[in-house]
Amino acid sequence: MTRAGGRSDPYLAGMSTSTPPAIQADLNTLMRERNEEHASRAAAKFALAVQPIYGANDRSDPVHIGSAVLLDVHGTKVMITAAHVIDNNSGNRPTSLYVGGGANLELIDADFAVSAAPNYLRKLDRYDIAFCALPPALIEKLGGTYIGVADMARHAPYEQGRLYTAIGFPNTMNKVSWPERKARKLHPEMLRYTNTYRLDEEVARGLPNGGENHIFIPYGDKWKDVDGFVENAKKPIGMSGGAMIDCGKASTPETAAGTNEPTQRLAGISVEFKEERVMIATRMAVILPELEKHFPPPSKEKC
Repeated sequence: MTRAGGRSDPYLAGMSTSTPPAIQADLNTLMRERNEEHASRAAAKFALAVQPIYGANDRSDPVHIGSAVLLDVHGTKVMITAAHVIDNNSGNRPTSLYVGGGANLELIDADFAVSAAPNYLRKLDRYDIAFCALPPALIEKLGGTYIGVADMARHAPYEQGRLYTAIGFPNTMNKVSWPERKARKLHPEMLRYTNTYRLDEEVARGLPNGGENHIFIPYGDKWKDVDGFVENAKKPIGMSGGAMIDCGKASTPETAAGTNEPTQRLAGISVEFKEERVMIATRMAVILPELEKHFPPPSKEKC
């Protein structure tokens, strides 16, 4: 299942209001089509690296918790997610964690590096990131796609109107049914949500560097699907730990005309959904240096 855009088409903000209505409507349609193309390209390139994460209830039945992304950091296979997803593995009622990219669940038996939670309160952790090197046995079982460093946005621009696609597995679409529990076979359902970067100043005030280390995309209670039909939006709870893809600047004439195809890269990891109806991701520009401290590139031998 895929979804694109929002109810107000914010990527059209700033276009001339003097454009005749008929031409403006054509431009709106063209922009929507181009943005759907870019979102579809992002999904085709990156979606197989995004995986659902499950825990287990008291009856040992699988319960969907969040999302994760598979990375290749200079040759080391890495799983990254939101720290609050990994917190389910500790505390008063810990659960084992499983990754379920296919029909089967695989136990995540690995040690995670986790961002610091001030006063041991995760809600005060403004980065909310956890990652681990995957053990060989799990790598073999997953057999998935991994996003390499070259496809990560190390220096992404901070631009209003820049198009982003969030990819992950929301809880509402991944409730485990009785037949799935009985057969121990799952059918994870992915959500792709596309909108443009727009700084939420109120939310940004509570984040490091005034929000520069994070990506914000508005999330409406209604949206248009790819055919233009309006429907209620799915809450993205459970997409935490999933991928936020930079699809380029949507509103440039070259992009609209199809003469400039922006390079798409993993720009961040989704970490939060605010009641202000905004999705927040921690930027790879912040995360990647930490990954490279743990998994540095191979040293070059001197001749």
